Amino acid sequence: MFASKLIADAIFVVAGMIIGVITVILLGVLFTAIRGFSWNLGAGTLSFTGSQLLDFTRAFYVILPYALLAFLFTVLGRSTAAGIGFGIGASVIELIITGLLSSAHGWLAKIPDYLLSINVSKITSLSGASGGVTVYGGPNTPMVTSLHSFVVIAVYCVVFTAITYTIFQRRDVTG
Repeated sequence: MFASKLIADAIFVVAGMIIGVITVILLGVLFTAIRGFSWNLGAGTLSFTGSQLLDFTRAFYVILPYALLAFLFTVLGRSTAAGIGFGIGASVIELIITGLLSSAHGWLAKIPDYLLSINVSKITSLSGASGGVTVYGGPNTPMVTSLHSFVVIAVYCVVFTAITYTIFQRRDVTG
């Protein structure tokens, strides 16, 4: 039962991402037509398509820990509203803590390297697209490596899933 809820969560995340991509494509076609620009499907080359699929995969990978965090709070609070509210709240609080700790010196300045926001920023910066929000650790903290970010995000996903599974099993009356 836990796996089915987790799979449903992943399906909703991917469905939301696909709806977002389709919306962006349709708006691009609409605004291109309104402005009178010509367009073609020349961007549909294999390298372009591969790059877009890689960016889509990166986006899913960085959304995953936030979805799992919301899933954790949903199971913990027994309410979808609690999951959404605490998930958003935790993200905002983390950004505040990152800003405060990055101004510190010594070992405190290294803590943001192991929080989600800096690592998500590193993964999203790999696509080279503009318009995203990049969170830097501050003057005392150099940017983390891609491998570091990948591992930290994977650890968060595993920890959130393990905690959620444990709570879910203790509350499951059928298991």
